Amino acid sequence: MSESLLIVRSNDGRIAMRARDGTGREEWLTVSSLEPVLDVVREMLGELEPEAPEPAAWHDDELLGASIHTLELPTRTTLDLLAAGIGRVGDLARRKPNEVFLVPGIGRGALRNIERALEQRGLSLGMVL
Repeated sequence: MSESLLIVRSNDGRIAMRARDGTGREEWLTVSSLEPVLDVVREMLGELEPEAPEPAAWHDDELLGASIHTLELPTRTTLDLLAAGIGRVGDLARRKPNEVFLVPGIGRGALRNIERALEQRGLSLGMVL
């Protein structure tokens, strides 16, 4: 039998972890017993520097100030963005993908369409403008 770690999330949101060693012996783990592992993960994550978003200062102000209608998105997507107060291309490009995805009516397909439309114009979601 191999070593394994089973992580289970209960319906009430609690997380239980059970470790099984090579002999088949099982042991429930406490958060304090995982602290050394968490320290290593935190250290590894600290070493990873997030990629800085591409500054968009060179982009045409006319494009950034243009209505999202210029992106030629499906009508429903455009209306959903307008209802959320996103009316300009620059307003949309500043939003992170998860922010746009949270807009009511915007699903994965609409998000892909938005990303493609921005990409065709040299823009992307999450830009620093």
